[in-house]
Parts: sequence; C-alpha cells; structure tokens
Amino acid sequence: MLFFNRLVDNYGYAESRVDASDMVKLLTRGMEMERGEHLKEIGGHVVLFSKNTPLVSLTIFDGGHEMLHAYCFKRLQEMAEQGAALDGDSATRHLHQ
Repeated sequence: MLFFNRLVDNYGYAESRVDASDMVKLLTRGMEMERGEHLKEIGGHVVLFSKNTPLVSLTIFDGGHEMLHAYCFKRLQEMAEQGAALDGDSATRHLHQ
C-alpha cells in the first residue's frame, strides 16, 4: 500500500492514495463487507479493497500471497489496449522530459 502511494504520487494521482485509516482497517481485518452485499471476485477470491488509476492499480483480495496470473495478464492487456503506457500519454509525459 505504501508503494502504491509512492507510485500514484509519482504519476500525478495523489488523490488516489490509500489513506491511513483504510490501511489500519485492512491490516487489522477491520474492513468487513455487509452480509448479502454483492462482492466482487477475481480468480475465485473476494476483493476486499481496490484502487485504480490509468497507470497503477492495487487490489487486495481474501487469500494468501497468490499471484493471480490470468487476472494480471488480462489487466496488462487492457492497459495496453487503452494505451496507458505509451510515450505520448499525458499521464506519463512528465517522465520523458
């Protein structure tokens, strides 16, 4: 979460930072979903928290330290199709100056 915050600061999306109260809730398992609430899932795991920007995303799911290969590959394809990492993209222009 701290690294995510560093990345969004660097890419100009500081408003997407994970705030300290959300970090505490996540780390102490204090962030709970209401029973009956529709839960998003990826790779068969319930998503507990997510933040997304055009260049950086953070998804915390119920599970261990698994890498969700199929989901990650699909996400990278989506990003490539959106052109998020192209040199001409306004979100990365400051990196190439």
